[in-house]
Amino acid sequence: MGSLESPVLRFVVKAGSGWVDHKNELHLWFVSKTGEFTEIVGETLGSVVRSVIAASVRTKAEAGPELVDRMSTAQAALIDQYRRRDEADVDSGVRYAVFPLCSIVVTN
Repeated sequence: MGSLESPVLRFVVKAGSGWVDHKNELHLWFVSKTGEFTEIVGETLGSVVRSVIAASVRTKAEAGPELVDRMSTAQAALIDQYRRRDEADVDSGVRYAVFPLCSIVVTN
């Protein structure tokens, strides 16, 4: 089985006269076979996104129950992490809307 990737999109909105879009962030995480995850950043992030867009897509990926469990655990933890606000966020009226985009299984 190949590696796993979990892209998460985070919208940052700020209170004003209604909610105003403040910035958008794309986070991409590599999930290892042992369940540990590492964020992919910088030029590597762009390269991986371009490779995924150019790759062939399978309608039914080879995803066993262990693979699905690792991905579900990783996505739940990442979504929780990105939704948390610190005191500065609370004071400035910032809120986070977080969405998992997809789960990507990379095989040879």
